[in-house]
Amino acid sequence: MDIRIAANEDERRAAIAVAHAANGVRSPLATYTALRLAISLRRRARWWVLETGGGIVASLLDYPIVFGLGAQRMHGFGLGSVATHPGHRHQGLASRLCTTVADARATEGADHGLLFSAVAPAFYERLGYRVVEAVQWRVSEPASVQGPRAELLPIDPVAELGMLAETYEHGHAGLFRPRDEGGWLRTLEDNPVDTWFAVPGGYLRLNDADGELEIAELFAEDPSAVVRAVCDLAAVLGRTVVSWVDVGEPDGVPRVAESRDKTLPMVRNLPPEGARFWGADYF
Repeated sequence: MDIRIAANEDERRAAIAVAHAANGVRSPLATYTALRLAISLRRRARWWVLETGGGIVASLLDYPIVFGLGAQRMHGFGLGSVATHPGHRHQGLASRLCTTVADARATEGADHGLLFSAVAPAFYERLGYRVVEAVQWRVSEPASVQGPRAELLPIDPVAELGMLAETYEHGHAGLFRPRDEGGWLRTLEDNPVDTWFAVPGGYLRLNDADGELEIAELFAEDPSAVVRAVCDLAAVLGRTVVSWVDVGEPDGVPRVAESRDKTLPMVRNLPPEGARFWGADYF
């Protein structure tokens, strides 16, 4: 058994093929592979593979991450796209791969971890990860929402980078993922279709995809009024409203809580209490 960083493009394609088989993806492997290789976020990851006599049978992506807790900054890693080929499951391969990557990061002084679990959390709890309190909700009938609306002022995020960075930095009370100027520019590069608005007391970031209008980030004096305004946009666009952002229980908004079984955040060697990770943090 050999666990290593993928040495070339062929091995990265093999890692994607493992994920394609593991996730039961219906689209052709060639299309799936091309789409994954074109994602800019993945170019910043380290691609790990596990090879046995049957070739590459497990893989994951390892992202460099900085965590923030107040003014404190801690270097760490994020695990994503953990996959084992269906023909090689139940052999502990994914556990070995995750442990090897965490140990490798620890030797580099980055032993704090984050992942978004797609399986029962007990699997990663055995590896030292702890569940972070998470919120996910949906408004299926945005046209029925009642109550005062906040004004949404469209902005150019690059021109307003200073305001966005200051609001984001001071809007987190617990553990979060801070962004320096380079991190902000990478965020904008990775999400070119997101729309940004100034709102009273902060800003709003929206993502419109797959029939859903997602509140990706929100900092505001009255978050409920902003949610109602987003519902107006969704009603016009024919979308439902979804979010991982906790905005309490806004009056006049028939919001339904949903399970986060597929995107449950978990941290390693970090305090989960008070931590907040949103859709914008997902990898």
